Amino acid sequence: MQLLLGIDIGTSFIKAGVFTPLGEVVALNQAPAPLNRIGSVQGYYLADELWESVAELVGRLTKELSQSEWERLGVVGISSFGESGVLLGRDGGLRFPEVMAWYDERPKEIFEHLSQVLLALDPSRLRLRTGLLPDHTYSLAKLLWLRQECPKLLQGSLCWVSVADWIAFRLTGRLQMGLTQASRTLLFDLLSRRWMEDTLLEVGLNPGLLPSLRFPGAPIGPVTPEAASQSGLPSSLPVMEAGHDQACAAAGLGALDPGSIINACGTAETLLQIIGPDGLVDSLNSSTLIVGHHAIPDTYYLMATLRASGSVFDWFAHALFPGEDVEAARQSITQAASSIPPGADGLRFIPHLRQLTDNPEDVALPGGVFWGLQESHHSGHLARAVLEGLSFESYRLLERMRGAGKQGSSDPIRAVGGPTTNPVWMQIKADMLGRPIEIYECPHAAAWGAALLAWLHLQGQPLQGELKGLKPRARYMPGQTEAAAKLRRSYGLLLQALAQVQSSLLVPEGKA
Repeated sequence: MQLLLGIDIGTSFIKAGVFTPLGEVVALNQAPAPLNRIGSVQGYYLADELWESVAELVGRLTKELSQSEWERLGVVGISSFGESGVLLGRDGGLRFPEVMAWYDERPKEIFEHLSQVLLALDPSRLRLRTGLLPDHTYSLAKLLWLRQECPKLLQGSLCWVSVADWIAFRLTGRLQMGLTQASRTLLFDLLSRRWMEDTLLEVGLNPGLLPSLRFPGAPIGPVTPEAASQSGLPSSLPVMEAGHDQACAAAGLGALDPGSIINACGTAETLLQIIGPDGLVDSLNSSTLIVGHHAIPDTYYLMATLRASGSVFDWFAHALFPGEDVEAARQSITQAASSIPPGADGLRFIPHLRQLTDNPEDVALPGGVFWGLQESHHSGHLARAVLEGLSFESYRLLERMRGAGKQGSSDPIRAVGGPTTNPVWMQIKADMLGRPIEIYECPHAAAWGAALLAWLHLQGQPLQGELKGLKPRARYMPGQTEAAAKLRRSYGLLLQALAQVQSSLLVPEGKA
């Protein structure tokens, strides 16, 4: 049986694993990503250090595998975070050593300023073409910041590639960008599937900055002798995928067909749904969902995000048990919540401790709220209300997809991430969403998904629904149907009322 190599460059960790085509782990290594932090909202990597970390991890794999296993290695797939990029010369030489972290806020000021004065950066115009909700995290904003800070840097024959495509370049010598990563630049037209050269010209950037596009299934190239000597990989080994981590993880979890939904749970929370080409135009006309190209031919995804989910649960755990280890505190409040009936005896929690969603039209509350607190309530009621409030926000993400006309399936939602180990939370979420939830234990989903996609591209095999990837370790079925419906209505009315109160408080004195 052929073996597959998957590489994932994450914000915090870099992973490299060898898998069978069924997703079984043969060997897996990880190391901290070489992130240089500048305070809490800025950070960068050095491009060469990213490559060196990947080469070292792959080299460690060569020592763990037997000779026969290594000889069966058939293909390489790469995944990475999006939005960021590496600035190269067309000769392949580095022109700027730093790779800005995707979340870095340094481009925020210049991007927001230019968005107000340049028609090319009008948010509604960009939204209709790119499928993104424009902000400073995308590649376009980073390029505008680089031009402002280092004007001479963007002169000459240059090329901007994603982090995944940078690693692919170091392995193969080919300068390209796949459509999943192009979808995270704010410079890719989803309908025409071309670079927006007119936008680059309008903002004063050279269209030659962008590499040739690589469509799903197209080969990247073979490992060069130089890369083989640095990484230990066999020379001429085909590299077949370099994609965005969300798309690769979705494929690894079996989200291949239109209607499939992935729930990525962690500090934040994301719902990602697969759609076909027939749903693209309507999705682009929705102003509240992110749309991107999937790693599968003629397939796209919708994405909606809670900027805080697990972090809210951990905030409550620390607040209730300030002296306890965080895992012990999580278990304590989960146990306390488990004995409380649905609805928490009238107690509600609105978890808006920050601007909670990526929906620009969403209500903006100044903070979170416990509503209906009474003397009879204790820590278990508070804990149950926190889990129900967070699950209601997950339901609101699902409703955004339903509002765009793209959510009608009753198929299970595939969930992955740390919070999925909390059985009380997952059952509450299944009840609130009214959908089965399947739990996957796969912290390496993006690396495995990249490897799987690479193998399927190499085989020329259509990505069909029977290729389910990993198997779920648990399944939660929705119950408490009437109670859940009542709770959803209660939370919806409360959120609406709080928004009205907040709006009235913002009215200047004398104008009320």
